[in-house]
Amino acid sequence: MTRPVRNPVHLSLPRVGRRALLGAGAGAALLPFLPVLNSRAQQAGPPKRFLFVYQDNGTIHDEWKPTGTETEFTFKRILKPLEAHKPDLLLMSGLNLDPEPGPPHSGHPQLLTNVSPNLDRFRLSPGISLDQHMAALRKDPTRFPTLELGVVPFGGDDFYTHEILYRAPYEAVPVEPSPYAAFDRIFGAVVAPDDPAAQLVAAKRKSIFNGVKSDLTRLRGELGTEDQALLDRHTDAINELDRRFNQGGPTASCTGPTLGTQLDFRSVANYREIADAQMDVMVAAFACDATRIGSLVWSTPASTQTFPWLGDFGNNHHLLSHDASKVEALIQINTWYSEQHAKLIAKLKAVPEAGGGTLLDNTLVFFGNPLGDGNAHRKVDLPLMLAGGKWAFKTGRYMNFAGKPHGQLLVSIAHAMGVEIPSFGNAASGTGPLTGLGV
Repeated sequence: MTRPVRNPVHLSLPRVGRRALLGAGAGAALLPFLPVLNSRAQQAGPPKRFLFVYQDNGTIHDEWKPTGTETEFTFKRILKPLEAHKPDLLLMSGLNLDPEPGPPHSGHPQLLTNVSPNLDRFRLSPGISLDQHMAALRKDPTRFPTLELGVVPFGGDDFYTHEILYRAPYEAVPVEPSPYAAFDRIFGAVVAPDDPAAQLVAAKRKSIFNGVKSDLTRLRGELGTEDQALLDRHTDAINELDRRFNQGGPTASCTGPTLGTQLDFRSVANYREIADAQMDVMVAAFACDATRIGSLVWSTPASTQTFPWLGDFGNNHHLLSHDASKVEALIQINTWYSEQHAKLIAKLKAVPEAGGGTLLDNTLVFFGNPLGDGNAHRKVDLPLMLAGGKWAFKTGRYMNFAGKPHGQLLVSIAHAMGVEIPSFGNAASGTGPLTGLGV
């Protein structure tokens, strides 16, 4: 069988200096608070943004589904790390991929396209994914129409499982697995310290960080107490980016190989550190208006990721999902992912927007999983969640849709993002929005 050749990721970015960055509108983009400095002078409100967060291998419903009523519900173990963000969440169960694809690991191409994969063409989708469709219709004035980042272990022979996003039928959008490459393309080069030319680039980058921090210090004096607290919280994140990219990066808990001052993003041992870096880069890209539509892909359906920091489970995530004796391990793994989702939400909340509110207030995050039951490969009763998007959705709720097609949720998301489409993907399962979600 001839396998398709992967297309390389191209996120081209013109190189500009700090003075140009600070003097431009949409180009004032190196770190999260630069847009805050510039947006004070803008008349329009903050832009609306969409972030798709992909996770796979299903869940353990007994510990994922809350108990209680729609508005008065209690988290069980898996979602407990999200307790602090409960008012910002809209939890959904009972939504199905329709029609349900039969073969194992064939749901991921359908999750954001609502079109069944073509089993004769490497299980690729003959549709376009919602993120790419919205970008094409919205035509946002950003340097990147969309931004795709991934936290993906490199193991096994599961080439087809990376095809989650589609810019056109059968044309998959690859994710950028290296936060260093993403940082280079969005914010400036990450280079080896023993190269004289690299030293010059690093010095310029350090100067930009220092300049931004100086601007933030001046801005602090113009803010009220609440905004100052938000500014202080996010300054910590800026300092972490500075440390990671200018001072050698994190090393305390890393045992995998490194490339100069960089961690090896291909090593499963660095999964947590690479994840933190990718989340920081994505949040910064939103905050600087480099893009308004992004995707963060956590692993793949046949993931070889292991979780030694949680325990010796004896196998990787995918194989654990097929072992009936490993339910406790799966609960711990899914709880850990909820901790990362909570961390991402907190990072979005830490960025203040002009006129009040935070980055999360103007971002809709869709946490999607194409499997309900990982062991049986069932693509029904999916564990889905929205965060933010309060301009369109009433949050602080848990809703069970009892078998409705998930394609209607995609239509609801499009409407929330100002894309008024009557249907998406397969018209039989993706016509009209879900009822009861709106404010």
